[in-house]
Amino acid sequence: MSVSSAPTHLVRAQQALAQQPSDAPQAKTMYPFDLPDRSEIGHAAKSFHAEWSGIAYILHDGQLSTCLDNIYTYQLPCTYSTIVIIFLVLALGNHCEPYFEHARRHFDYALEEHTLETVQAFMLMVGALVLYVRNIVY
Repeated sequence: MSVSSAPTHLVRAQQALAQQPSDAPQAKTMYPFDLPDRSEIGHAAKSFHAEWSGIAYILHDGQLSTCLDNIYTYQLPCTYSTIVIIFLVLALGNHCEPYFEHARRHFDYALEEHTLETVQAFMLMVGALVLYVRNIVY
């Protein structure tokens, strides 16, 4: 599907990403073809929600699913917060440190966005760090 057939709010989000102020931190914009396979993210999301939803309600399963549908269906670039969330779900769901490193690389950029997704990314990062420290100590 082309961008022109995407819902209006998604096109506006893409335009907003393109119009970032020049003093804003610049990072590589990621598109779905830069991200892991959708099925891998779906599998990690199921594991993530099974392990983490009972402990701390941070990210609603339907919200993540809708976000992924929009990214993979309309081929729109991801916000930095979305990138961090996706890679942290992969890291926590698959217990895979390289995904955590991908999330960490984009984390500073995500903090500049000042959105609800930024707060979710921050909370997920805290959860990932707690898990990491717990695994080192125990």
